[in-house]
Amino acid sequence: MRISYIQGGRTLGYNNLELLDKLTPEERAVVKQILVDVSNKGKSKNLTELYYEDYDEIPVDLYTFFTSDVYLGAYTNHGKDIYETWKNEIQYIHNPINAINQWCITRKYRNWKNSSSCI
Repeated sequence: MRISYIQGGRTLGYNNLELLDKLTPEERAVVKQILVDVSNKGKSKNLTELYYEDYDEIPVDLYTFFTSDVYLGAYTNHGKDIYETWKNEIQYIHNPINAINQWCITRKYRNWKNSSSCI
């Protein structure tokens, strides 16, 4: 089995600091406060509020999604039927730092037949 990733989007770094120049003074103050909070406390209330602002229903973490009966728990034996490799793989592709926007899995059957799936 072969797994490939297509990564896209912007990765924050030194080359993207020009994005900060496009912010208004109020937005810069909020960004500065978020950075100070994360640096000092490890988290920021402003960042959390900003992150959840667009959601009607707050998304759950992957562990809850796979183990809770409200989501897939009833079908995955509360997450016990999912191989550890797949749990790690799914966590990797859903991590925003990796900026993956397409995930392809290919498999070869015997010597002549291939199949693939892209998400």
